[in-house]
Amino acid sequence: GTSKGTQSKLGMTVTEITSSVARQLGISDPRGVAITAVEKGSVAYQAGLQVGDVIRQIGDHPTPHVDEFEKLISQLRSKDRTILLIERHGALYFVSLEL
Repeated sequence: GTSKGTQSKLGMTVTEITSSVARQLGISDPRGVAITAVEKGSVAYQAGLQVGDVIRQIGDHPTPHVDEFEKLISQLRSKDRTILLIERHGALYFVSLEL
């Protein structure tokens, strides 16, 4: 089937947080994108990102929807470093990524 998930150059697939996704992951705040898949050996994998993590922002920019997330990721260049703010099991973490 077709999923609304989007595969980024970070080697992970993210999806909008619908009310059912929010329930499934136990997320109270739907503003963000949820990771649904992480490729082994990818940038996302090496950064320690996991399926079920919610990405709240990239650098200083909030990522309430997949559109914003994709736009911000597309602006990153090879060897760029950035910080993601993620939520995992109700706790917030900063994750550093290098492309």
